[in-house]
Amino acid sequence: MSRIFLVFSVLTLLFIPQIAFAKELKYWYSDTNRIGKVKNHYLSYRNYKDGFTNSDFLKYLKHARSQWSAAGIKTFNGGDNQWTNTINWYGGSKKKLESIEPKLKNFAAITVIDHTPLRTDTYKGKKIYNRKILKAKVYTPKKLFYSAKNYRIMFTHELGHALGYLGHSTSKNDLMYSSGKKDVLTTRDKRHLSQNY
Repeated sequence: MSRIFLVFSVLTLLFIPQIAFAKELKYWYSDTNRIGKVKNHYLSYRNYKDGFTNSDFLKYLKHARSQWSAAGIKTFNGGDNQWTNTINWYGGSKKKLESIEPKLKNFAAITVIDHTPLRTDTYKGKKIYNRKILKAKVYTPKKLFYSAKNYRIMFTHELGHALGYLGHSTSKNDLMYSSGKKDVLTTRDKRHLSQNY
């Protein structure tokens, strides 16, 4: 009888997904009740020739990645294999990127996320739906009259969404606010997302 129980226990562990235990979050600065976490930290990018110069595109992307890395959430170069990378990034003209992702038409930039439920957490008794991000596609077009600072904000903001900051900050002083003015992450920005890693 004990041998049958042991075999059953081993099979259960192998074939039934592990239970993701809920946790109490320490901080909450989002206007939604959702937060996410990427499946892996590999990022690929493609900059179409009708938009940014390659040096500018890489400079803004490097800034965004270094900001989130300082928050404890690193990303790694994933090469050209977009099938295995969680984050795929596209730069180019608005017209070019809209032809790939029509939802971009109504936004300055957009991150489209494919996710699945991970677990339900709490913050001060409120339910927080934690999501596993399977794929994030980021579209950052070259815009007329945008400054280098505007692009640093855009790239860092969109990477925050791709990494799991679902929604926007409730404070206009944060980069992750819907129309943030800072090009560096605040303590609030960092705390909100890094607690999920």
